[in-house]
Formats: sequence, structure tokens, C-alpha cells
Amino acid sequence: MIYQKLPLIISLTLLVSSCSSVEPTPNKNEIFEKKGNILSLIDKPTLDLTLENKKKQENLKDNRREMLVFFSYDKDIIKKNAYKMLDAHADYLLKHKNLSVVLEGNADEKGSYKYNYNLSLARANKVKEYLIKKKVKKEQLIVKAQSKNKYLDYTQTPKGDSINRRVEIIY
Repeated sequence: MIYQKLPLIISLTLLVSSCSSVEPTPNKNEIFEKKGNILSLIDKPTLDLTLENKKKQENLKDNRREMLVFFSYDKDIIKKNAYKMLDAHADYLLKHKNLSVVLEGNADEKGSYKYNYNLSLARANKVKEYLIKKKVKKEQLIVKAQSKNKYLDYTQTPKGDSINRRVEIIY
């Protein structure tokens, strides 16, 4: 009787062993990530660690941080510390006349929807006016406004509110 079931046992054993996976051995250009019993190949970022590329990566981080113009509570006046950054954006847009940017005004949670929308629009327009004074073509500048739906900080603290009062420069 056991001899009659032997082919079935062998077939099941082969089936189970063929379904089990052998963990791949990573070479120096691959990184694997293990989640539970699953081993997955993930992309390994190739890093060029030359001094020039390190500086470029640092500048990218700085530029990304400097895509925001912050405003005081209930104001649409550009702060003096933003002029240097806006001048850099103006220079870049003057060199790339086929490029356009969105100037997206934002407000904090205080005030009505309509009030915050209008304040956000006024802030974005102030940035637009400044860039136009720097000879950027108005056709390169697209103004948008948010009211109460695009916060960077949801803490409802004075610091959080100050982060939300901004114009984002979006390329």
C-alpha cells in the first residue's frame, strides 16, 4: 500500500521543493531588502562622491529649501530676507525664457476661506510683481492661491502657522 502512494509522495515533495525559493546572493552592485520571508532586489543608488557632485547635491538641497517665501501674519509684504533668493530665481528665469513657474500663495488656518484665499492670492501676486521688476516676463509666471487645504504644518502652533504663510515657487 505504501508503494502505491510513493509516486504521489515523490510528486508532492518535488512540487514543494520547486516552489521554495533560494535566496539570491547579492553582488556588489545590488542591494536586497528582506521583509519577513521575502527577499527583494531594490535599486542601489549610484553615488558619485567627487567633491563637485557633493557640492551639487548640497546646492540642490539648499535650492529646494529656498523655493518658499514666508510672510508675517495677515501680511502680503515680502520679507527682506527673501530678496536674495528671489533675485536668484529671477536670474534663472531670465536665462531660461522658455521656462515658467507657478507662484502658489498659501495662508494659515486663521480666518475664513474667502479671506485666506484672497490673502494667498495677494502674496503670490507680490512675488510676481517683484520678479517682473527684475525683468522676468509675466508670461513665465503663473499665480495660484490656496486657502485652507495645503498646509506644510498641521500643529496649529505659532511656528506651524508661520510655515504655512508662504508662496511656493514651483518649477
